Amino acid sequence: MKNIIICMALVSLVSSISIKSMAETAPLETTRGAQGVRSVTSKSQLDQLIKEGYIAVDFYADWCKPCQRLAPIIAQLAQEYSNVQFAKVNVSTLKEISDAYNIQSIPVVIFFKNGKQAAKLGGLRDKNEYKRTLDALYPKQ
Repeated sequence: MKNIIICMALVSLVSSISIKSMAETAPLETTRGAQGVRSVTSKSQLDQLIKEGYIAVDFYADWCKPCQRLAPIIAQLAQEYSNVQFAKVNVSTLKEISDAYNIQSIPVVIFFKNGKQAAKLGGLRDKNEYKRTLDALYPKQ
């Protein structure tokens, strides 16, 4: 519980700091990590990914301990669900995106289906909770 409160306080602090210059210098390409999770570097890239069908987006920050614990779970899910794209958004460097999706605390995973938000899970959850959400939203191929 302490970690969640600390993360929420740090998100508030980060939100009050202008990070526009860091976002402007971010590389323009979207990269896919070794685990099949894409690192989003701009709002336009995320918007394009969301249009492509089924996608789960992990909103995180490097300094957030619960986010660090969620990362390997997301990587495992990306391997298990080939019909779903997985992406991650660093809220510390992409404030425009965190504002657009009203991210108030992290970690948060938002699930999109055919261009629309279908579900949202906040906080660190058990892997099975993410699996239940994925199974309910996205038919396996």
